Amino acid sequence: MLEVFSNSVLQSFLFSPLMGVVFGALFAGLSARPSAAATITVVETRRVFIERTRVNRRSQSDGGEVFGVAILMAFVVWKYLQFAPEVLAYIQMALISMTAFGLTCFFMSAIKGHFTSSDWFVRVAVPTAILVLCLMVLAIAKQKITPDLVALAQNNHITKFFTSLTQYGSYLVICHVLGVCLLVLVAIINTLNLLHYLSLMNQRNYRSTSNVWFFLTRITFRFSGKGAYIVTALFFTLSFLLVSGKIALWVTQ
Repeated sequence: MLEVFSNSVLQSFLFSPLMGVVFGALFAGLSARPSAAATITVVETRRVFIERTRVNRRSQSDGGEVFGVAILMAFVVWKYLQFAPEVLAYIQMALISMTAFGLTCFFMSAIKGHFTSSDWFVRVAVPTAILVLCLMVLAIAKQKITPDLVALAQNNHITKFFTSLTQYGSYLVICHVLGVCLLVLVAIINTLNLLHYLSLMNQRNYRSTSNVWFFLTRITFRFSGKGAYIVTALFFTLSFLLVSGKIALWVTQ
Protein backbone atom coordinates (compact mmCIF):
# COMPACT_ATOMS: atom_id res chain seq x y z
CA MET A 1 0.00 0.00 0.00
CA LEU A 2 2.84 2.41 0.86
CA GLU A 3 4.43 1.70 -2.52
CA VAL A 4 1.22 2.83 -4.23
CA PHE A 5 1.18 6.18 -2.41
CA SER A 6 4.92 6.74 -3.01
CA ASN A 7 4.70 6.01 -6.73
CA SER A 8 5.83 9.16 -8.57
CA VAL A 9 3.53 8.59 -11.56
CA LEU A 10 0.45 8.22 -9.36
CA GLN A 11 1.49 11.25 -7.30
CA SER A 12 1.84 13.41 -10.41
CA PHE A 13 -1.18 12.33 -12.42
CA LEU A 14 -3.67 11.05 -9.83
CA PHE A 15 -3.09 12.31 -6.30
CA SER A 16 -1.97 15.85 -7.24
CA PRO A 17 -4.95 16.67 -9.52
CA LEU A 18 -7.30 14.91 -7.08
CA MET A 19 -6.07 17.18 -4.28
CA GLY A 20 -6.63 20.23 -6.51
CA VAL A 21 -10.14 19.05 -7.37
CA VAL A 22 -11.03 18.54 -3.70
CA PHE A 23 -9.84 22.01 -2.67
CA GLY A 24 -11.45 23.56 -5.74
CA ALA A 25 -14.77 21.97 -4.85
CA LEU A 26 -14.46 23.26 -1.28
CA PHE A 27 -13.69 26.82 -2.35
CA ALA A 28 -16.12 27.16 -5.24
CA GLY A 29 -18.80 24.57 -4.71
CA LEU A 30 -19.99 24.90 -1.13
CA SER A 31 -21.53 28.37 -1.33
CA ALA A 32 -24.83 29.04 -3.07
CA ARG A 33 -25.52 31.37 -5.96
CA PRO A 34 -25.39 35.04 -4.83
CA SER A 35 -28.74 36.59 -4.05
CA ALA A 36 -30.34 39.33 -6.11
CA ALA A 37 -29.25 41.88 -3.49
CA ALA A 38 -25.58 40.93 -3.77
CA THR A 39 -23.11 42.98 -5.77
CA ILE A 40 -22.77 41.90 -9.39
CA THR A 41 -19.46 43.13 -10.77
CA VAL A 42 -15.89 42.69 -9.51
CA VAL A 43 -15.41 46.44 -9.14
CA GLU A 44 -18.48 46.82 -6.93
CA THR A 45 -17.50 43.88 -4.75
CA ARG A 46 -13.93 45.11 -4.33
CA ARG A 47 -15.22 48.58 -3.39
CA VAL A 48 -17.38 47.08 -0.65
CA PHE A 49 -14.45 45.03 0.61
CA ILE A 50 -12.06 48.01 0.65
CA GLU A 51 -14.59 50.01 2.63
CA ARG A 52 -14.60 47.25 5.26
CA THR A 53 -10.86 47.03 5.73
CA ARG A 54 -7.70 49.07 5.48
CA VAL A 55 -4.76 47.64 3.62
CA ASN A 56 -1.37 49.00 4.70
CA ARG A 57 1.25 48.82 1.98
CA ARG A 58 4.87 48.53 2.96
CA SER A 59 7.96 48.45 0.81
CA GLN A 60 11.35 47.21 1.78
CA SER A 61 14.63 46.80 -0.01
CA ASP A 62 17.46 44.42 0.72
CA GLY A 63 21.11 45.11 -0.07
CA GLY A 64 23.94 42.63 -0.40
CA GLU A 65 27.47 42.26 -1.65
CA VAL A 66 27.74 41.18 -5.28
CA PHE A 67 30.57 38.76 -4.53
CA GLY A 68 28.68 37.06 -1.74
CA VAL A 69 25.56 36.77 -3.88
CA ALA A 70 27.61 35.23 -6.72
CA ILE A 71 29.10 32.59 -4.41
CA LEU A 72 25.70 31.80 -2.93
CA MET A 73 24.16 31.54 -6.40
CA ALA A 74 26.90 29.17 -7.57
CA PHE A 75 26.38 26.96 -4.52
CA VAL A 76 22.60 26.91 -4.99
CA VAL A 77 22.96 25.98 -8.68
CA TRP A 78 25.42 23.19 -7.88
CA LYS A 79 23.26 21.68 -5.11
CA TYR A 80 20.08 22.10 -7.15
CA LEU A 81 21.51 20.14 -10.09
CA GLN A 82 22.39 17.26 -7.79
CA PHE A 83 18.69 16.81 -7.00
CA ALA A 84 17.13 18.49 -10.05
CA PRO A 85 14.93 15.56 -11.19
CA GLU A 86 13.39 15.23 -7.72
CA VAL A 87 12.96 19.00 -7.30
CA LEU A 88 11.30 19.35 -10.71
CA ALA A 89 9.06 16.37 -9.96
CA TYR A 90 7.79 18.03 -6.77
CA ILE A 91 7.26 21.32 -8.60
CA GLN A 92 5.31 19.43 -11.26
CA MET A 93 3.06 17.85 -8.64
CA ALA A 94 2.43 21.24 -7.05
CA LEU A 95 1.63 22.83 -10.42
CA ILE A 96 -0.75 20.01 -11.35
CA SER A 97 -2.54 20.49 -8.03
CA MET A 98 -2.78 24.26 -8.58
CA THR A 99 -4.06 23.75 -12.13
CA ALA A 100 -6.65 21.19 -11.04
CA PHE A 101 -7.71 23.59 -8.28
CA GLY A 102 -8.16 26.42 -10.79
CA LEU A 103 -10.07 24.31 -13.30
CA THR A 104 -12.36 22.92 -10.61
CA CYS A 105 -13.04 26.40 -9.23
CA PHE A 106 -13.78 27.68 -12.73
CA PHE A 107 -16.33 25.00 -13.57
CA MET A 108 -17.90 24.93 -10.09
CA SER A 109 -18.28 28.73 -10.10
CA ALA A 110 -19.97 28.53 -13.50
CA ILE A 111 -22.31 25.78 -12.33
CA LYS A 112 -23.17 27.58 -9.08
CA GLY A 113 -23.94 30.81 -10.96
CA HIS A 114 -21.17 32.95 -9.42
CA PHE A 115 -20.22 34.55 -12.75
CA THR A 116 -22.73 37.40 -12.52
CA SER A 117 -20.59 39.53 -14.86
CA SER A 118 -17.91 38.93 -17.48
CA ASP A 119 -15.27 40.31 -15.08
CA TRP A 120 -15.72 37.40 -12.71
CA PHE A 121 -15.23 34.98 -15.62
CA VAL A 122 -11.99 36.69 -16.67
CA ARG A 123 -10.58 36.98 -13.13
CA VAL A 124 -10.95 33.21 -12.61
CA ALA A 125 -10.10 32.04 -16.13
CA VAL A 126 -6.87 34.04 -16.62
CA PRO A 127 -4.96 32.73 -13.54
CA THR A 128 -6.06 29.20 -14.39
CA ALA A 129 -4.81 29.55 -17.97
CA ILE A 130 -1.48 30.90 -16.70
CA LEU A 131 -1.08 27.85 -14.45
CA VAL A 132 -1.55 25.63 -17.52
CA LEU A 133 1.15 27.62 -19.33
CA CYS A 134 3.44 27.18 -16.32
CA LEU A 135 3.19 23.41 -16.79
CA MET A 136 4.30 23.83 -20.40
CA VAL A 137 7.35 25.89 -19.39
CA LEU A 138 8.18 23.33 -16.68
CA ALA A 139 8.24 20.63 -19.37
CA ILE A 140 10.87 22.67 -21.23
CA ALA A 141 12.87 23.06 -18.02
CA LYS A 142 12.85 19.29 -17.44
CA GLN A 143 14.18 18.66 -20.95
CA LYS A 144 17.18 20.92 -20.33
CA ILE A 145 18.37 18.92 -17.31
CA THR A 146 20.08 15.88 -18.83
CA PRO A 147 21.30 12.87 -16.79
CA ASP A 148 24.96 13.60 -17.60
CA LEU A 149 24.58 17.13 -16.20
CA VAL A 150 23.10 15.76 -12.99
CA ALA A 151 25.89 13.16 -12.75
CA LEU A 152 28.51 15.86 -13.28
CA ALA A 153 27.13 17.85 -10.33
CA GLN A 154 26.86 14.77 -8.13
CA ASN A 155 30.38 13.47 -8.81
CA ASN A 156 32.35 16.72 -8.56
CA HIS A 157 32.85 19.48 -6.05
CA ILE A 158 31.56 22.94 -6.90
CA THR A 159 34.79 24.29 -8.42
CA LYS A 160 35.38 21.19 -10.55
CA PHE A 161 31.77 21.23 -11.67
CA PHE A 162 31.81 24.78 -13.02
CA THR A 163 35.27 24.45 -14.59
CA SER A 164 34.03 21.34 -16.43
CA LEU A 165 31.26 23.34 -18.10
CA THR A 166 31.61 25.49 -21.17
CA GLN A 167 30.85 29.19 -20.92
CA TYR A 168 27.43 28.59 -22.42
CA GLY A 169 26.85 25.64 -20.04
CA SER A 170 27.64 27.80 -17.00
CA TYR A 171 25.24 30.50 -18.12
CA LEU A 172 22.62 27.89 -18.98
CA VAL A 173 22.52 26.25 -15.54
CA ILE A 174 22.44 29.63 -13.77
CA CYS A 175 19.65 30.88 -16.04
CA HIS A 176 17.80 27.59 -15.56
CA VAL A 177 17.69 27.96 -11.77
CA LEU A 178 16.60 31.60 -12.01
CA GLY A 179 13.91 30.65 -14.54
CA VAL A 180 12.54 27.84 -12.37
CA CYS A 181 12.41 30.18 -9.35
CA LEU A 182 10.48 32.76 -11.39
CA LEU A 183 8.15 30.05 -12.68
CA VAL A 184 7.33 28.95 -9.13
CA LEU A 185 6.78 32.58 -8.16
CA VAL A 186 4.40 33.09 -11.11
CA ALA A 187 2.42 30.00 -10.09
CA ILE A 188 2.16 31.18 -6.47
CA ILE A 189 1.12 34.72 -7.45
CA ASN A 190 -1.61 33.46 -9.77
CA THR A 191 -2.88 30.87 -7.30
CA LEU A 192 -3.20 33.61 -4.67
CA ASN A 193 -4.77 35.90 -7.27
CA LEU A 194 -7.30 33.19 -8.08
CA LEU A 195 -7.91 32.58 -4.38
CA HIS A 196 -8.51 36.30 -3.84
CA TYR A 197 -11.30 36.54 -6.40
CA LEU A 198 -12.85 33.27 -5.29
CA SER A 199 -12.93 34.57 -1.72
CA LEU A 200 -14.26 37.95 -2.89
CA MET A 201 -16.91 36.15 -4.90
CA ASN A 202 -18.04 34.03 -1.97
CA GLN A 203 -18.36 36.84 0.59
CA ARG A 204 -20.88 38.90 -1.38
CA ASN A 205 -23.70 37.55 0.79
CA TYR A 206 -23.47 37.31 4.57
CA ARG A 207 -23.32 33.70 5.75
CA SER A 208 -21.75 31.80 8.63
CA THR A 209 -18.56 31.45 6.56
CA SER A 210 -18.39 35.12 5.57
CA ASN A 211 -15.63 35.87 8.08
CA VAL A 212 -13.47 33.13 6.58
CA TRP A 213 -13.91 34.50 3.05
CA PHE A 214 -13.24 38.03 4.34
CA PHE A 215 -9.99 36.89 5.98
CA LEU A 216 -8.83 35.10 2.81
CA THR A 217 -9.74 38.14 0.70
CA ARG A 218 -7.73 40.41 2.98
CA ILE A 219 -4.53 38.33 3.07
CA THR A 220 -4.55 37.83 -0.71
CA PHE A 221 -5.41 41.45 -1.55
CA ARG A 222 -1.82 42.32 -2.54
CA PHE A 223 -1.89 39.68 -5.27
CA SER A 224 -4.95 41.08 -7.01
CA GLY A 225 -5.45 43.87 -9.49
CA LYS A 226 -3.60 44.97 -12.59
CA GLY A 227 -0.22 44.92 -10.87
CA ALA A 228 -0.40 41.15 -10.45
CA TYR A 229 -0.99 40.70 -14.19
CA ILE A 230 1.90 43.00 -15.11
CA VAL A 231 4.27 41.16 -12.77
CA THR A 232 3.00 37.83 -14.08
CA ALA A 233 3.57 38.81 -17.72
CA LEU A 234 7.10 40.04 -16.95
CA PHE A 235 8.14 37.09 -14.77
CA PHE A 236 6.56 34.48 -17.04
CA THR A 237 8.31 35.86 -20.13
CA LEU A 238 11.64 35.98 -18.29
CA SER A 239 11.11 32.47 -16.96
CA PHE A 240 10.50 31.09 -20.45
CA LEU A 241 13.55 32.86 -21.90
CA LEU A 242 15.73 31.67 -19.01
CA VAL A 243 14.76 28.00 -18.91
CA SER A 244 14.72 27.65 -22.70
CA GLY A 245 18.36 28.77 -22.84
CA LYS A 246 17.71 31.79 -25.06
CA ILE A 247 19.16 34.31 -22.58
CA ALA A 248 22.19 32.07 -21.96
CA LEU A 249 22.77 31.97 -25.72
CA TRP A 250 22.45 35.76 -26.06
CA VAL A 251 24.88 36.36 -23.17
CA THR A 252 27.41 33.88 -24.60
CA GLN A 253 27.28 35.45 -28.04
